[in-house]
Amino acid sequence: MKIKSLKVVAATTDISNLIQEMTLYESINGYIKGSINILDGTNFYDEVIGAHDALVPIKVTFIYGATDLVEVPHYFMIDGIINQKITKTEKTYTMQLISPVEQGLKLTKLLEVYRGKSTNIAKKIFVDCMEKGSKLLVDTIAVTNGKYIVPNILAAQAMANVVDHAVDADGAGFYLYQRVWDKGATRMTSVKTMSTDFFI
Repeated sequence: MKIKSLKVVAATTDISNLIQEMTLYESINGYIKGSINILDGTNFYDEVIGAHDALVPIKVTFIYGATDLVEVPHYFMIDGIINQKITKTEKTYTMQLISPVEQGLKLTKLLEVYRGKSTNIAKKIFVDCMEKGSKLLVDTIAVTNGKYIVPNILAAQAMANVVDHAVDADGAGFYLYQRVWDKGATRMTSVKTMSTDFFI
């Protein structure tokens, strides 16, 4: 993909000039992940990442398109630092990134009872665990219906239980996933819908 511009902000610091390489990963079976290789000669690691006992948010914004330029913002959380090398003048390291949705579902425990169609239950779990403004887009309505008692487990596991057992009117299963082009939204879509309705 050729992009017109790239801006990366960690907390409130623009680190675009420190980036040597960046990769974003999409998976049909999950959320967007990424990695950023950093050449740090400005002491960013010590002042922002290492100095605070807090999670550091990352905002990645890029512009792409041949004629109609589209700005795509993405938010991530740092999920670890690997491959760190330190010299007298600089550090190199790789920041591993996960989406805030994945982080929220992995950190929140649920002990609840939900009723309704699988897609409605998934929406309710999503709303209960995510920050205001997070979006779950349901492209297909499930026909599976019932009551789900969540036995004090992580929201990620509860959501997987719902999605893995949902089917549409054609008997097709569902996936919960994110795409680079959806600007941070999460989708719940059946395989049948995916095979007939391609999103541009």
